[in-house]
Amino acid sequence: MKWIGPIQIDELLDNVIDSSIPMPPESNSAYLITKENWEENPITAQPLYVGSITSDSKRF
Repeated sequence: MKWIGPIQIDELLDNVIDSSIPMPPESNSAYLITKENWEENPITAQPLYVGSITSDSKRF
């Protein structure tokens, strides 16, 4: 499995207007919400929430 990200929430919102911005997978993926920005190690960014999308449903 290939890691995609990090992707900031404002980037997801920008995609509503500009669909050329890459998006995370819509299914079979996991996501992590953090308090601080991070590049390589999300643990140092104060994780707030971990979730997953385990089916083929487009519910992200």
